[in-house]
Amino acid sequence: MKRKITSYYLLVVIASSLLVSCSNDDEVTPVNSEISKEKQFENVTLEKTTLKELGFSSIEEFLKSEMVKEKLNVTPIALQKKSTTGKTVDFFVPAGPTFGDNVGLGSGSSSGTSDNLGPRQLMTSAQVEQLHLGHNKIKDIYKYYGNTPDGVTINKFMTRGAFAEFNLSDEYGWYTYIRAGIPVVTELENEKEDDFQIFKFRVSNYSSVQDNVWRTFSYAKGTSITKSVKHTVGVTMGVGVSIPLIADVNVGVSYSNEQGTETNNSEMVTHEQRYVATLPAYSQRIIYIIQKKIKSKFEYKLPALIDGVVGVNYPKKVNGAYFWSFPASWLMEGKDMAELGELIVNEAYDIEMFGGPDVKLKDPLPFK
Repeated sequence: MKRKITSYYLLVVIASSLLVSCSNDDEVTPVNSEISKEKQFENVTLEKTTLKELGFSSIEEFLKSEMVKEKLNVTPIALQKKSTTGKTVDFFVPAGPTFGDNVGLGSGSSSGTSDNLGPRQLMTSAQVEQLHLGHNKIKDIYKYYGNTPDGVTINKFMTRGAFAEFNLSDEYGWYTYIRAGIPVVTELENEKEDDFQIFKFRVSNYSSVQDNVWRTFSYAKGTSITKSVKHTVGVTMGVGVSIPLIADVNVGVSYSNEQGTETNNSEMVTHEQRYVATLPAYSQRIIYIIQKKIKSKFEYKLPALIDGVVGVNYPKKVNGAYFWSFPASWLMEGKDMAELGELIVNEAYDIEMFGGPDVKLKDPLPFK
């Protein structure tokens, strides 16, 4: 006898089959289950703005306005360190101003004095050449009683006509030294500039329920220094100019820089900042990023001194001798031997983040 299949019986069979299928299929996930706690951060491009564009005359006025609702926590992640010098060094850029009232190394003294000069170093032949005096000029400097020498010996450097049977410097201990000075750095307080850079970006929730929006952006902080040479003596010394109280960044300076040259030294760290915004349905919020920057200008002076003696040989006896030693300082020809220049320091500090009020979206759809 055939059983009559009713519509009700057919529905029960179909429902039972579906239940068995679902219980055996591990990949089926209930609609309301939590997908994942790991959210994907979307990178945003910061839009630069100004106080004037925002309608304010000071940063304090802006922060007290209705455009700013709350201050947000900043927990940056250091990504990488960039250096124009090609080397990576540890340094620290604080979150606040670094300059005190007196950052100079003192008024210093004129070139050639001992209180601002480093240890003696034997002058090299290359350094003698860098004076650009020429052989004849050096001989003229060491005329004695109207007698022009055959030659002059300056350590290993020998002019044309210098005594050749032995080196006068080595034979008699007549050595020439060059001494690099301790740099004197003076801050020009009247040319110091404090500034704020302001950036912003928007976060939006286009859903019909409250939701989180995950964003990330990058910014750089650190110190960059530009050095301009106003005057140089042309002798390579490889002396560094240290700017006190500014990170631990030194500007490598040598006396071989030409007048008017400009070099840059930069130590910057790129940071990533992540931000999670909880937004009501169909709303958006503007996030403001404020970074303080300080631009300072310094003058520096790198003194140098040539001392010791040079060996001079004459074609005939002068005052009873063919060989004489004279002060090596005469090579300076009475000039103030120093490099003068200017340092411009730009410091970028940690950022501060502020959130604006939540505003209803006029168009709830992200695309028209």
